[in-house]
Amino acid sequence: MNYYLAMKLDLVGSRKLPNRSQAQEKLVTGVNEVNRRFASSLAAEFIVTHGDEIQGLLFPDAHKATWDIVEFFIDFLLPIETRFGIGYGSLSTKLQKQAIGMDGPAWYRAQQAITNAKRERATIELAGFGEPWDRTATALGNLLCCLRMRWTEQQRRVVKLLEEHGTQRIVAELLGISNAAVSKHLATAEWRHYQRGREALLLLLAQGTLRL
Repeated sequence: MNYYLAMKLDLVGSRKLPNRSQAQEKLVTGVNEVNRRFASSLAAEFIVTHGDEIQGLLFPDAHKATWDIVEFFIDFLLPIETRFGIGYGSLSTKLQKQAIGMDGPAWYRAQQAITNAKRERATIELAGFGEPWDRTATALGNLLCCLRMRWTEQQRRVVKLLEEHGTQRIVAELLGISNAAVSKHLATAEWRHYQRGREALLLLLAQGTLRL
C-alpha cells in the first residue's frame, strides 16, 4: 500500500479581507510557483479547490519539501495569515496528476487536521503519524510558524540569503551591511533556535512515516 502526505491550506479570515480577490490571485500565483519549484516531491500538483483554499499531495519521503512549502506560503502570503492541515496515509482512489478527485485516509486526516487547527485557532496540525508523533509535531510546528510569522521583512531577507549562500559574510556583502548587523538580525529572529526546531520536526516526520 502506498502512503502520501496530503496538505490542505486556507487563508485565515479570508472573507473579511478588504482585497479578497487580490489575495485569491496571489494564492494562485503561489500555487503555480510551488508546483514548479517542488515538482519532484509532488505526487499530485497543488490546486485551488475554492477561492481561498488549496491542496496538494506529496510523496511520503518528502518531509523537507513539505515543510519548505509551509514556509513558502507563510512568507509569500504575509501579511495574510495561513492555516495548514497535513495528513499522512493511503489513498482509496487512483492517483491523479492534480490533487483533486481523490479520496482516502490521507485526505480524511488532512481535512480533520485543518478543521482542528481552525477550532484551536492554531496555524498547523498534523495527523496520521500516530502518537506521540502527531501531538509533538503539531506543537513544534505551531511554535515554528508563530516564530516565523513574527520576522520582519529584513530578517526574512537575511535568513533567505543565508540559506542560499551559507555564510554571514556573503549575506553582509550582498545586502551592503556589516557582519555584525547580519548577526543581530539572525539573533533577533531567533534563527538558531528556529533552525534546530526545524531539524527536530523533520526528524519526527521521518520517524512517523518509517514506523507505518
